[in-house]
Amino acid sequence: MKEENGKFEDIFYRTNTLCYTTLVELTCAFALATSVFKDYRKHNLAFRAWLPFNYSSPMLFRIAYFHQSISLTAGSILHLACDSLICGLLMHICSQLEILECRLKKTINKPHIFRECVIQHTCIFEFALITNEKFRLTITVQFLVSMLVVCFNLHQLTQTSVLSAKYVQIVLYMFCMLTQISFYCWYGNEVKLK
Repeated sequence: MKEENGKFEDIFYRTNTLCYTTLVELTCAFALATSVFKDYRKHNLAFRAWLPFNYSSPMLFRIAYFHQSISLTAGSILHLACDSLICGLLMHICSQLEILECRLKKTINKPHIFRECVIQHTCIFEFALITNEKFRLTITVQFLVSMLVVCFNLHQLTQTSVLSAKYVQIVLYMFCMLTQISFYCWYGNEVKLK
């Protein structure tokens, strides 16, 4: 039963990560596609930016536009990697606690492995403390910035027409932010429950 539960959790975590990755990359693709059809034709960059050169020539404009497109994609992949790493470490802590739980149940028949269980518990606890220490500031800043982005997006949503592509882009971005926040809360809660 425990092994089936572990497989279910593994599939659940993998599906969550895959869905989150798909959502983020779809949001980026939608933002780039709408920008190509809307901004590129008007010779506007995808994002407002100060550039140290005049991009009025077609070649420099294409380079700047391509740079912004690559930066958006690379930034999204970087955020996915960071979120997946932190959630993966939290998931690893949960898995180690489940392994410890199974080993502790075996101490009834094999009391000599109790010492190993204590050592394993200490290692898991130290790993959890190191993970918390290393990523505490990152998670705190990410969480606060995500909450601010949600607030600003909600305000921007009220100012945007429902039938525009910008509205869909903001809604997709909101889903990404809310999913990111819920991932941190979900996996953190799983560690506390274990």
